[in-house]
Amino acid sequence: MSLHLDDSPRIRVLVVDDSAFMRTALARMISCEPDMDVVATASCASVACEKTPTLDPDVVALDVNMPGLDGLGTLRCIMNQFPRPVIMVSAATEKDAETTLEALSAGAFDYVPKQMSQTSLEIAHVRNELISKIRAAAQSRRNRFSPVGAGKPPQAARFELGKSDSKPAIGLDKYPEDAIPVPSVDVLMNSVAQVFKNHALGGIMTGMGWDGLPA
Repeated sequence: MSLHLDDSPRIRVLVVDDSAFMRTALARMISCEPDMDVVATASCASVACEKTPTLDPDVVALDVNMPGLDGLGTLRCIMNQFPRPVIMVSAATEKDAETTLEALSAGAFDYVPKQMSQTSLEIAHVRNELISKIRAAAQSRRNRFSPVGAGKPPQAARFELGKSDSKPAIGLDKYPEDAIPVPSVDVLMNSVAQVFKNHALGGIMTGMGWDGLPA
């Protein structure tokens, strides 16, 4: 077990898997770490998408193969509505390179393959890799949504509101090269709505390029 030596907030993790055995195994594995908490588990996409904005986990550990809306669909739901680091944890990611690439292209932070035997699911071997990637994912989110310094931000960047340690924070993110204008008021306003919901009030001025109100 690794030691948690600093004063960083505990990492909040949501575990999503349709298998009760896997939910329990992963939750126990993560909860054993001194710097991590499993805030909830979910057995399907609808529960995961409901709990994500309510509990605001730092990282989501997500299975690929689930009934109904599968893991890739759930990933897209989370990234479109409540973006945060998602780690895919599934047997499918080891054998199916196409699924893995699709998950990463859809916004997954990383993946951890789990192996299957004829008698049982062998999960213990993923422990070190999973824990390491959860820590890396949580750190990436905290680095992204940290207070912006007094210096002038880079021109090729967008402002986006998110949460750091469960508190609102402004982050700077490089905008995709094929997407203009930069910065983007659409991105900023959408992120404000996600964080503050009906408690937000915004005003938009015209003359802001494509993001402005139509004349």
